[in-house]
Amino acid sequence: MRPPERGFLVSAGRRLATITHFPEAAPTRNPAVVLGHGLANDYDEAGQFAPLAERLADAGFVVLRFDFRGGRRDTMPGFQFPAGEWPHDLRAAISSVRSLDAVDADRVVVIGASAGGSVALSVGCLEPQLKGIASLSSPADGARWFEGLWTRVHGPSGWRSFQSELADDRRQRTTGAPSRRVRLAGEFLPVRADQLEETERFVRENPGMLDELPLAVADDLLLLRPETVADRITVPVLVLHGAEDTLVLPEEAERLATGDQSRAVVVDEQPHQMLLGPRGEDVIDLLVEWSRSVAAVGR
Repeated sequence: MRPPERGFLVSAGRRLATITHFPEAAPTRNPAVVLGHGLANDYDEAGQFAPLAERLADAGFVVLRFDFRGGRRDTMPGFQFPAGEWPHDLRAAISSVRSLDAVDADRVVVIGASAGGSVALSVGCLEPQLKGIASLSSPADGARWFEGLWTRVHGPSGWRSFQSELADDRRQRTTGAPSRRVRLAGEFLPVRADQLEETERFVRENPGMLDELPLAVADDLLLLRPETVADRITVPVLVLHGAEDTLVLPEEAERLATGDQSRAVVVDEQPHQMLLGPRGEDVIDLLVEWSRSVAAVGR
């Protein structure tokens, strides 16, 4: 496998950092995979995407990892808008990888993690030339997911309190004031008191992750609704979810696998970060074999 190449692509005037992995001695017209990360993350996806990209490259794929706008390397760190802006970035990434000399533009697959998977499914019906879309631990409806998460951790009153904070921040933004930044762990994403220290340590140990987000990001998340278009996707869809995911509950998977060529797989023992759990290698194996199948590798 050739060393990965660092670069950038431009989406709506924003330079987004990229890492491209190539098969060893790659011929022209290889199939390709685009990897889309989740909220508060970057192209490393908390250590999950590099090993997945390497395995896919070993299997004959060109693999593009890229930063959605709003990450640490962007001009506006923290302002990550999966519903309003990330669809444009993903489509730019798909166009970018299709333009590479080493890539067969007709054999491109997209794999997205968490909110990145939701975005991939949101634009799936606009990209009928894709060979397939896979999502990992992705919410089907941002508003339902966020309310459910806050309610499970802090009860209905906790959700009402957070909504009040959002409303106040929204009013302040109408005056030109900046959105208030809050800690990712505990203030943006609710975390039980006995899990807060472990969650904060996970964020610290992954330097590509954001430890703060503006409250404006929550307003955008409430608009993310891939389930409303999932049945219009005409390409193969693989929806993967961990049975032990407490951030995005496994029930979301069935809500996303509604197309004629869609299937949902809930993997036992796996947490939200599916490639880091005890069966992470099994998940990678499944993704590689599915990608090879839908992209007709070796045929």
